Amino acid sequence: MCIRDLTYADHVVAAALSYIQGDNQRALDHAEPVTEDALEPRLQSNALLVHAAAALALRRKKTAATSFQRAEAIIQHYGLHANYQTISHADLDQLIALTGADTENTLRIHPVRRDLPTLTRRENDVLTMLATDLSTNQIAERLFITKNTVKTITKNLYRRLGVNTRADAVHHAQNEPRLKGSSAT
Repeated sequence: MCIRDLTYADHVVAAALSYIQGDNQRALDHAEPVTEDALEPRLQSNALLVHAAAALALRRKKTAATSFQRAEAIIQHYGLHANYQTISHADLDQLIALTGADTENTLRIHPVRRDLPTLTRRENDVLTMLATDLSTNQIAERLFITKNTVKTITKNLYRRLGVNTRADAVHHAQNEPRLKGSSAT
């Protein structure tokens, strides 16, 4: 199959796999079509992050900075902080240093997700959003789930973390390197 025959989602997956395998030029090639077109923000920001990290590895600092700044703008606008997991923590740190990005949310949220391997993906998503100032309704909108689903997941998080408040859940998650529990979805 030719690169141009792939869907945008296929390009993002191929770019991420190439990035993980250390084939940074191929990662750039696959990410490029998705970085240029205005489309679904989650796909575009993931492609831009991979593009930025791959460009950084290839010592193309200007390209890396531009791609990261575009990704950062989309992520902040849509509250897609979980997308930072698309690239390694080390690459994220280097890109933040390179661009001087406003990292208040990035640095506050990023460790939460990295330190919680025992929570489900959705629990991590909700916990990440709880670390922001977003309301329950806003979290539901950003995650494309109902307000009641957010409340149920939050209640389960509180139980699993042994806390009673939103602030305690975020604090606990940021300060515990490993949580006990099941990773079942």
